[in-house]
Amino acid sequence: MKRLSKNILLLFVSEAGSRLIGFFTTIYLARNLSVDGFGIVNIGLTVFAYALLFGSQWLNIYGTRQIAAGEKINFIGRFVSLRFVVSFIVFILTIILTYLFIEDTIIVFVIVLFVFSIFPNIFFLDWYFQGKENLFPVSVGRLLISAVYLFSLLLFFSRSHNLTWVPASFLIGNTIGVAFVLYWFRKEGNTLVPSFSLKNSYSLFKKSLHLSSASVISQVNVNLPIIIIGLVLSATEAGIFSAASKLVFFFLLLDRFFYSLYFPAVTRVFQESSERLSEVVSFVLRIALIVIIPVTVGCILLSEPIIRLIFGNDYQDASLVFQILIGYFTATILNSIYGYGLVAIKQEKLYSKIIALSLIVYLFSTLIFTYLFGVIGTAAGVVVSEFVVLVCFRFAFGKFVQVNFFRYILKVFPALLVMIIVIYFTSHNLLLSIPAAALTYLMITVAAGGISKSDLQTLKEKIL
Repeated sequence: MKRLSKNILLLFVSEAGSRLIGFFTTIYLARNLSVDGFGIVNIGLTVFAYALLFGSQWLNIYGTRQIAAGEKINFIGRFVSLRFVVSFIVFILTIILTYLFIEDTIIVFVIVLFVFSIFPNIFFLDWYFQGKENLFPVSVGRLLISAVYLFSLLLFFSRSHNLTWVPASFLIGNTIGVAFVLYWFRKEGNTLVPSFSLKNSYSLFKKSLHLSSASVISQVNVNLPIIIIGLVLSATEAGIFSAASKLVFFFLLLDRFFYSLYFPAVTRVFQESSERLSEVVSFVLRIALIVIIPVTVGCILLSEPIIRLIFGNDYQDASLVFQILIGYFTATILNSIYGYGLVAIKQEKLYSKIIALSLIVYLFSTLIFTYLFGVIGTAAGVVVSEFVVLVCFRFAFGKFVQVNFFRYILKVFPALLVMIIVIYFTSHNLLLSIPAAALTYLMITVAAGGISKSDLQTLKEKIL
């Protein structure tokens, strides 16, 4: 198997496995905690995500690029030392800000425990192995983090249902996963010797900041709603929103899959022949829409039984949030195609400007809508801002590349209509409704020419 295909497979297995285990973990916690407790856990996880992002994760892009460019082995020690210093500063600042802005002592305690998990992640060398194009240890490491976290919950939390065991189990999972990656690093004959120099660290810091700014802004947006809900509303509303958003992010596994196939292909095509770029992007958009349209419509129609089956009756209020938030899934996949298309045609500055604009739109729309309409407003603000970004990306990309896919998309509407009818008559049985609707949609789409044999052959070639 080609290295690219092997890495794509490893990435997909790792991402799918981690998200699947994470999804079961979410279900377990939702069903064994109160809605309020589930909200507190997700507030803690969100603060951890920000602490990790600003502590070490934002440095990864520069580290990967330098390793791929053949940087000497002593770079690793200097880079890890910088990650430690920045992470320690972020840890202290996070603790201070938590005590200043949050009054609930239980939430504060849970946040502090979660944030301790940034320390093992300092030594998570995913950036190194990605630079070496060896995704096996990273994939196993991520799977271990998810699996050990769930196992620790089942071992410790299940006995007492003490909330502190959740962040403690999370710390255990992260430590074991990182330990495996370090073991593999040493197994290959490498040594990690920390080396800190203020001058060298400042230089690395500046270079990393310039390269990672757009990615950081993009990731800030993802976790913003939970923070806003925690500050403006309550832990209960945070739990309701978290249930819906976790389900949406599980579906966004498709986004990673499209990116893994699309970005390398569109970059290569642009370098070889810019004339073929329109054809490739149109094809990817068409396939993406054929997949995401029925998923979006199906989730809207079946939101109540889906939420009830997965999270239980206590989370019925999450069904309306989920109906709105599934629009984020649709817009995000299309944004990835247009956005990474801009990067592939060397329009990084334009891409960065739109991402910077998205943070402003995201912040104001989510904050205002949450204040006015509660948790429903949060979901609406997220979706509105994502579609605003989609319009910007579509307009910007259209200046350079013309895409044509609408005439093909019209062919899926008969299939979509029949799928809706099938769902209407089978919605009482979710396990029957989903496969019946999916099979009906697929068969009619193929029969109507929405997907051709050449499309399937092209996908097979790209994946294998």
